[in-house]
Amino acid sequence: MESSLVDEAVNRFKEGFSCSQAILITYGKQYGIDEKTARMIARSFGGGMARTCQTCGAVTGSYMVLGLENGQDNEKEAKDKTYALVQTFAQRFQQIHGNVNCQQLLGGCDLGTIEGQDYFRSNNLVYKCKGVVRDAAIILEDLISNKECLKEDLMEKCCSSEGCCPSKTSVAHNPHFITVDFLYLDLNDCEWCQGTEQNLQNAIAKLSDILILTGIKLRLNKIHVSTEQQADELSFTTSPTIRINGRDIQLNYKESQCTSCSDLCGDDVQCRVWLYQGKEYTSPPEGMIIEAILREVFGGSTNKISYNHSNVVPQNLKKFFHGVSKRKQR
Repeated sequence: MESSLVDEAVNRFKEGFSCSQAILITYGKQYGIDEKTARMIARSFGGGMARTCQTCGAVTGSYMVLGLENGQDNEKEAKDKTYALVQTFAQRFQQIHGNVNCQQLLGGCDLGTIEGQDYFRSNNLVYKCKGVVRDAAIILEDLISNKECLKEDLMEKCCSSEGCCPSKTSVAHNPHFITVDFLYLDLNDCEWCQGTEQNLQNAIAKLSDILILTGIKLRLNKIHVSTEQQADELSFTTSPTIRINGRDIQLNYKESQCTSCSDLCGDDVQCRVWLYQGKEYTSPPEGMIIEAILREVFGGSTNKISYNHSNVVPQNLKKFFHGVSKRKQR
């Protein structure tokens, strides 16, 4: 379960504070930074450093908090500890999102231009930013609560007792990529898609150390399937879908009526139900996702396969696309 501070950071962002302000306001108070001061310090860092298409504000806000975390140490020791924390934060964040650059995170959207700002609003990219703030807060809290276990050298200096970390000989060097595709119909209203996105991001965050140790880089692609043609091209048959190197993590699936998507299109449509350990879930449990990724890391092929292309889009999806299109035309 996420902490109340993670939710608070997201709510601060929803209130209108920038991504950097949302993080520093939420976490700065435990270091004696009042809200007004936090707002002023972080103000210039939102929108990728004042809309200059540089580092994401949720990331820079987190870096500020990590600096505060070591504020009582002597400067050299504090700097070394902070750098180690920041480097680990960056690695984990990039495992989820691929990079820390604001413009890249937003799919190339340039917030420094009027056109880019219009594109941001019309494509509702604020939801993407909200997810980034949540991910940053989750990583930040994990680093703060476990900072004593942070290794200065992952393979040489262990944080705890013997056997805490794998030896050099026990970890295979696999400098390759795993591609995770998350395909969905809607992230604004569909609770099933929202839950799947959050569980997927949490699972990847929890696997970040294993991926680093094994030399594997993970690419996460979030694909909004918005038309019947796109669904056909992607062989997208049910929402939401998670594929690892082109393979659906659960080939046999069930569907059940989704109230959110039915309301969106004005018709009865169904979304995916996930079966895990004998139970049904509207969002895949983190354990299910972690098991699927680990199978690929330690036993599967890392060569991405092509989709089994079919010209038949399920009637269920056709109803959704048709209904949404009709509503947009009103």
